Amino acid sequence: MNHREIGRVTVLTNPASGHGNAPHAAQAAIAQLQCRGVDTVEIVGADAQHARRLLDAELDQGTDAVVVAGGDGVISEALQALAGTDVPLGIVAAGTGNDHAREFGLPTGDPVTAADIVADGWTETVDLGRIRAADGTEK
Repeated sequence: MNHREIGRVTVLTNPASGHGNAPHAAQAAIAQLQCRGVDTVEIVGADAQHARRLLDAELDQGTDAVVVAGGDGVISEALQALAGTDVPLGIVAAGTGNDHAREFGLPTGDPVTAADIVADGWTETVDLGRIRAADGTEK
């Protein structure tokens, strides 16, 4: 594990995740991050493509970390955007499955604790793979 200073984070929320629970989880996480002295910028995408454009713009402006409040789908989108960068991803699990959060031993159903993990600045590097189908599309 590595430690880094987290001063500014971008919080990406999928409002449909967890049957509409993600915005509530995002607000609880944002409040905790702000209590911990972390500046936050919240972005909400109307769909996956819109979210990706917003996230790419935030990455271009510079952020210490990206925090996703949502489920596995929006987390996968964020992983694609962050692949090959040194920007860490924090997860506020607010989906129905929360497979990514469980995989990494992160809390589910507890956005305040998830925010504390981000604010503490402990990161771990993981491997990502990219699959190219026979028709040339990437998964």
